[in-house]
Amino acid sequence: MALTIGKRLLIVDDSELVVTMLADHLESEGFDILVANDGQQGYERVLADKPDLVITDVQMPRMSGLDLTRKLRENESTRPLPIVMITTLNTMDDRMAGIEAGADDLINKPFNKQMLLLKIRNLLKASALNRQVQSNYEEMKAVNAELDKLQKKHKYWMEVVGEEIKEVAANLQMTLGKLQGEMASCPESAQKVAKYAFDYARTLADRLDKVFKEDKSA
Repeated sequence: MALTIGKRLLIVDDSELVVTMLADHLESEGFDILVANDGQQGYERVLADKPDLVITDVQMPRMSGLDLTRKLRENESTRPLPIVMITTLNTMDDRMAGIEAGADDLINKPFNKQMLLLKIRNLLKASALNRQVQSNYEEMKAVNAELDKLQKKHKYWMEVVGEEIKEVAANLQMTLGKLQGEMASCPESAQKVAKYAFDYARTLADRLDKVFKEDKSA
């Protein structure tokens, strides 16, 4: 199954210059670009437009990039979304704050366009792999559920219908045993046929009994 890597990116930044620069560069690389001017608008666009990755500034009006990231991580439906923070804040405390908020990566301004592109592609690929693993897991859960249903049906047939089958086999064996005795005076060829049928019925009964014992002990 081919890996489907997303290409819809949301840029959240209150700087028109930064937004334009990023959008032009990323569009030239084949990405579809969405734009929001602050964290609150960014959150609303994530819910409405379902981007594959968010690139957000840290310091913005109404809602900061840190608060946006925290809010996205708190929402179960947006929690897996890859988030890249771009910021002029480059102290260790600033970077720790971004990581603690839930950012997948942080890049300082001014940033290298090719490095940003590499990080974006790596995160999108990792996200696609994660979705595929999750999809495979859900498929396995569905298969397991079907197996449980089949096992319950199998148990029913073994317990209810199986006893009837065993009874039929036992009656057949008894009937053939009587016929074998009554055919003592019949030609030898007929007696052989009766013996073969009786032996087959006994073998069948023994096999059924063995199967049911094995199933109960499983």
